[in-house]
Amino acid sequence: MSEKLDKLICRITDNSIKVVSFDIFDTLLVRPTVVPTDLFKIIGKRAGFSPITFKEMRKTAEQEARKQKPFNVDDIQLEDIYKQFSNLFSISAAY
Repeated sequence: MSEKLDKLICRITDNSIKVVSFDIFDTLLVRPTVVPTDLFKIIGKRAGFSPITFKEMRKTAEQEARKQKPFNVDDIQLEDIYKQFSNLFSISAAY
C-alpha cells in the first residue's frame, strides 16, 4: 500500500478519533438531509457538540479556509477546513 493510504487507515482506525469525514460527491451516496449543511448537525451531535453550534462552527471554518486559499488553488480541501476549525475554536485536530 501507499504511504498516504497507510496514514489514512491509521487515522480511520484510531479509537481516539470520534468522527471521520470524507468529501464524496452526492452521486455516490445519498445524503440523509435535504439541505447539505444540515449534515453538520448530525456530525456535531455524534462528536459530542451541540448540533446547531457545530453546524455554525463548521460553516465559519469553511468560510475562513476559503479566505486563506491561495489564488492559484482551485478549491479547498477538508483538511483546510478542519485546520481552520482547530485554529478558530482551539479544538485539537485529533479531537
